[in-house]
Amino acid sequence: MIPEKNNFYATFEHIEISTVKEALERAGWVSRRVSEIDIDLKNDWSDLLLQDDKPNSLISGAIIIGERSLQLLDSVFKTLNTTFKYELYDDNENILVEKEFRV
Repeated sequence: MIPEKNNFYATFEHIEISTVKEALERAGWVSRRVSEIDIDLKNDWSDLLLQDDKPNSLISGAIIIGERSLQLLDSVFKTLNTTFKYELYDDNENILVEKEFRV
């Protein structure tokens, strides 16, 4: 079951929100624009909000914690060929995973 509160946060440097959205859609997420700068992205194990914060893009949301989900996120994010950082927290807001990838 997807957590009720956000446990995942990511930032991407110098990339268009549409590029991030399209990469996640190719990997199975379904998107829906919820405002001029926000896109909701969902799949069976996550509910994410992609925000345009020029020149960067931000993601926050809730994911089911698992090795498979983190591997998929890593592989999708690396295809973007940009610097990114993400953090994943447990139910008590303790950091479980912190990853940074630089190009």
